[in-house]
Amino acid sequence: MFTHHAKRNGAIMVVSYYGSITERSKIPMPGFDKAMDGLCSGVILDLSGVEYINSVGVSSFMDTFKYIRSQGVKVALCSPTPHILKVLKLARTELVVPVAESRSTASNLLFTFTQNKTASRRENILLVEGQVNIHDGFRDVLKETQQEANYNIVTTLNPSRAWKILCGKNIQLVILDVSIAKNEGHNFLRKVRTNRDLKGIPFIIASDEKHFPEAAYYTKNGADDILRFPFNPYETPIRVRTALSLYYSWQKNMALGTQNDDLEYKRSKWR
Repeated sequence: MFTHHAKRNGAIMVVSYYGSITERSKIPMPGFDKAMDGLCSGVILDLSGVEYINSVGVSSFMDTFKYIRSQGVKVALCSPTPHILKVLKLARTELVVPVAESRSTASNLLFTFTQNKTASRRENILLVEGQVNIHDGFRDVLKETQQEANYNIVTTLNPSRAWKILCGKNIQLVILDVSIAKNEGHNFLRKVRTNRDLKGIPFIIASDEKHFPEAAYYTKNGADDILRFPFNPYETPIRVRTALSLYYSWQKNMALGTQNDDLEYKRSKWR
């Protein structure tokens, strides 16, 4: 039997485990699910309280690490006892996640990894601005939540230019300002949703309260969500991560050859 404790320290979540880990657990394992709120950039797993772990327990951790990393959250492991460290080395755990002697060392590893993250590994977000400068507000939120290194922001004022960017660059998410000219915005969304190679890209409408009816019209015709402006540092990262999960789900379906109109529902058609 084991127990766990999870505590947030800024953008880092520290998850501590205690006792014996010998049974298969759900993925992600308890405590790690709290890192999926869009505000967390890294997780430190503290094993100082673990007395025993077998291959089944290690397997659960490994699957959890892979899942967490697929969501854009980095992981480091720290403070294993000599006995636990021996088991981890036999399982080649260090090939999946770095193992540190202490929390502070693990924290430094996460920070260094984030700072050295290359632009080619960032997720690309396309901002299509209208009469409102959503770029600065979005940048401020990413800076406040320490997620600047996770995304590469591409900004344009013209839907025609946005279309060219989409066709020539690997974009994972589009955020369109609702104050852009209606015909241009609607035509741009329609082109995305009717293009075989682009129709699954998540599409979010940035809107203030005044323009919510117009934003709602977009969601009825293919947009995935509405992002309130001015951007909220608690809400914005969560909605962005949720939208990006749609992108990876679409890519997975494409790779497996299981994509169809039923799976794409509103996102696959301009209605």
